Amino acid sequence: MLGYKLVSHKPSIARVAGHHLAERIDAEYYEVEHLENAEKFEKNLVAVALSGRFDVTKLSGFEYTEHFTKSELEEGVVPCVMSQNVGSGSLHLANCIKITVNKHNYLKRSKLEANEIVLSYTGQYRRAATIPNNTTLLHLGPNVCKLTPNYKAIDSYFITTFLNCYHGQDFLDREKTISAQPTVNMERIRGLKIPDIHLVAQTYIGNKVRQAEILKEWAKLIEQQADGIFSRMTSQLGYVEQKSKKTGWATLQNRLDPVFYDQQYAFFNDDWFVKNSKTLTNYIYEGSYGVLPASNSYGTGSCRFVTATDIVESNYNSQKFKNVPIEEVNKKAKISKGQILLEIKGGINYCVVASEVLDGTYVNGSVFRFTVKDIDVNYLAYYLNSKFKNLYCDRVSVNNIIKYLDQESIHALPVLRLGDDIENELAHSYRTVQILTREIFNLTQSSKFLIESLIEGQITETQLIEAQQALEDSDNSKDKAILNKLTDKGYLVEGGKPLFNDLDKLYELLDDAQNATDGNSSENE
Repeated sequence: MLGYKLVSHKPSIARVAGHHLAERIDAEYYEVEHLENAEKFEKNLVAVALSGRFDVTKLSGFEYTEHFTKSELEEGVVPCVMSQNVGSGSLHLANCIKITVNKHNYLKRSKLEANEIVLSYTGQYRRAATIPNNTTLLHLGPNVCKLTPNYKAIDSYFITTFLNCYHGQDFLDREKTISAQPTVNMERIRGLKIPDIHLVAQTYIGNKVRQAEILKEWAKLIEQQADGIFSRMTSQLGYVEQKSKKTGWATLQNRLDPVFYDQQYAFFNDDWFVKNSKTLTNYIYEGSYGVLPASNSYGTGSCRFVTATDIVESNYNSQKFKNVPIEEVNKKAKISKGQILLEIKGGINYCVVASEVLDGTYVNGSVFRFTVKDIDVNYLAYYLNSKFKNLYCDRVSVNNIIKYLDQESIHALPVLRLGDDIENELAHSYRTVQILTREIFNLTQSSKFLIESLIEGQITETQLIEAQQALEDSDNSKDKAILNKLTDKGYLVEGGKPLFNDLDKLYELLDDAQNATDGNSSENE
């Protein structure tokens, strides 16, 4: 047990036994929050050093400088996981550096394999993700280490969830050192304390993340199918994708920037497109920009407030929403369930239908929110996430440094109509993906809450074991009993809303997802 005496929470003051100071002498290491969390951990769980369960390695300096050269990266096809590619429990590989297959095979030590964990150790935020089984070629990049299991009775998804939960993040935050930017060195990572619980209990929690991945795979499949339908229909109407080809000054009319007349945008003036489209203003019942509170007002007041980033990254995580004073908002920025939220500054390529989580929340000025009329809101949301909408935004965005859609451009945005049958099908696909996205978040969040409740002593290892064993016997009653106690604020937290609204529907979705992904795998073999 840690030897300390609490003096004050704010400011953080504690008297720490002298023999502990041989470990670290920096005051931040002994902040009251760190001490209290460590004490809870040691009280309620058996701990083991991470190195007792995983081998920890990173990309060596010479590997990076000698082999990640400009020419290598230009010819590369194998994605390399860097810090920005590691999310909280998932990988985001849309924008990453790539090396050649030959170099990937040559640098065997830094290859990434299924069931290994990648952990970003540099920067303000330390995130972990497990390499899924369906991963093909993948390589370790800079500022990320990999954890390779060296112990049989270990569930990588369980450990990943621990590293991403509140207590795991606090442990990692405690171990950081400050140089140019916060970093946790390899020695401190290897010595990090992790829970040592029965494998069956680990599996119960790890399965929540694996279930989320199954839903994610199904959602991706649905999106691919919907995009295929959209592409076939637009091709039938007359769309032919054109490569970028700038127009000369001689053709300039109302605008003086040649990029506006780039060949890839020419279809907007084609007869087939003009005939089958209407401007967005025809479908806006009511709409307005959000508000921009003063930067020093964030975290104060009683009004829930979200930014464009919150909507894109954590649409369902109400814990990440901020509060601002009521004087800093107005009714025009208040979100209602079912409205469309359109990002109009920065990326300007994202839109979402507001869920019940966002109902009554205020939104910032980087978002245009509007109520829809005379069109299926889910089809419109699908279209506003399509390549056609993104091409339009690229064409008309008024700021070359930070993309921005002014109100005139928003209202003039052309919406392609494809007929009721096709629009209904695309709307159904979009709506299903949104439902799956919500459950993906809930399952991932439930795994974090369960580990936190273990550390807090609110649930026992035995309960988790019994629930998992029952599930293996096709009995979900104990699983239901546990999940029903989860709210959006945690396990057995008063004042929270149920994390899962309909567990029977969740089980049904999981069965459907398993069947869909299994069927797709069979077709690809």
